[in-house]
Amino acid sequence: KNTQPTQFLFICEHSEKKKMFVHIIISLLVLVSVQCKVGGTPCGQVSHTDCSRDQQAIITEVHVDSKQDCHALCSTYAELGLHCKFSVWAADDAVNCLLYKLEFSTFLSHCRLVGGPKETSGCEVENPADFSCDVFRQAECSYNGELLESLDNVLLLEVCQDFCKINPRCIYWTFRGEPRGECLLFGSDKKQCYKSLSPSLIDVDDCEDDDVILLVAGLDGNDVDGSVEVFGESCSAPDFPDPRAGTTGVLTADGIPLVCGVGGGRDNCYAFDVAGHGWREHSNMLNNHYYATSVSLPSGVFILGENSEFLPTGTTTWQEGPTVPGVKIGTVDTIHSGACSVAITDHQFLVIGGKTGGGYASSQVAEYNAQTERWTQWPKLDKRRTSNSCARLKDNVIVAGGWDQNGGCCPFPPTTIINIETRENRIGGDLTMQRINFGLAISNGEMFAFGGYIAEDKRRALDTIEVWDETLEKWSLSDKKLTHARMGFSLVTVPKSSVCTKQKLKVL
Repeated sequence: KNTQPTQFLFICEHSEKKKMFVHIIISLLVLVSVQCKVGGTPCGQVSHTDCSRDQQAIITEVHVDSKQDCHALCSTYAELGLHCKFSVWAADDAVNCLLYKLEFSTFLSHCRLVGGPKETSGCEVENPADFSCDVFRQAECSYNGELLESLDNVLLLEVCQDFCKINPRCIYWTFRGEPRGECLLFGSDKKQCYKSLSPSLIDVDDCEDDDVILLVAGLDGNDVDGSVEVFGESCSAPDFPDPRAGTTGVLTADGIPLVCGVGGGRDNCYAFDVAGHGWREHSNMLNNHYYATSVSLPSGVFILGENSEFLPTGTTTWQEGPTVPGVKIGTVDTIHSGACSVAITDHQFLVIGGKTGGGYASSQVAEYNAQTERWTQWPKLDKRRTSNSCARLKDNVIVAGGWDQNGGCCPFPPTTIINIETRENRIGGDLTMQRINFGLAISNGEMFAFGGYIAEDKRRALDTIEVWDETLEKWSLSDKKLTHARMGFSLVTVPKSSVCTKQKLKVL
């Protein structure tokens, strides 16, 4: 690592024997470099088959001991000015490591077959940038999953992927443009891939696409706060362009972080633009929504409350949505605000708690089936609640916080655990403090409760965070705190690559 690159460049220009010497030294440098690990990356399940060798673009072909050594060798070449942009590793070949100076998108254009999962959000499938996380992917594959459909005369890769998205059984697709536009849909992503592709100068550890949580705007007490906080990674996101409280946030099926609402004439939605790393106006809703709840299904996004709405996936035009039923308290009333919602299948979701138009807190758990367009009532909660939050953790839905504001501030409802299979609910451990208008979200298998306020002091927003112990079924206060205390904010769980910078070059 202490060797001066200019010395090697000079030698390379003057002697073929010395070029071999340079390669030996580079190999030694690779052996002492940090080895990258294999992990999940934005394009990790995308594959390319029947690719041209592009012989003229190969810098060198060697045998190394592992894919990590091949990747590190390419990075070392690039750091020494030898123009390696990506490597191809073929485990079973005698010469198993090929280093390329070709633009990666050009290499991909010489592959006849491309495949990918139903969702490729965060991945630039066809035109990835060099030296980016999108270069990590698989090559020369055979596909062994159950074949669901074989479609001809499909002209574009995007159209093939759309066919997969609308088929509820489709998990993986492949597209061959020539000669007849063949699109195959598979019921699993089972495949065997012979080669791996990796960029130079990028560690796979920096590309693993874990989840992060966006906390957007809200109130910091008396004032509206437009800040945006990223929980789960040391990166930042730009402030919300139109500070407001009482919004609702959701990640659409096609990977767009969306924040909508909040009443007072603000009937619009903003989307986080991954490419531009900023917020942009996305769509105008039919109605104003204040403290509504939202849920995302493959078919689209539902905003639920007074005058519910539906946004079909891939569009910006809102439609009228299903009216959330209410409970009979004197007269039948519908849920207007303060509920929480969670998807339980790709076409069903639950709406839990909330406040009716008449101002009553609710104990109902209502299931909506988007295929039949019908509501079904599940067993009620033990306590009525509004301004609560909920999230799905494996086969359970955790409902926490909120309050029964009918006739006073208390009592506070306990944490309730609803089993999706049996529909039965049971009581779990209480939050360490009774939170109202707070956020509940899951990131990388862990559930967190953020911010909110306590009933005794509505003007004091909380900056504390609690974490759920799935085994003990109880909450504990985290050592971490929010940068800004906030209540009445939006939460969106998104892939890290949607917010944090993908390209992270290392320097020796």
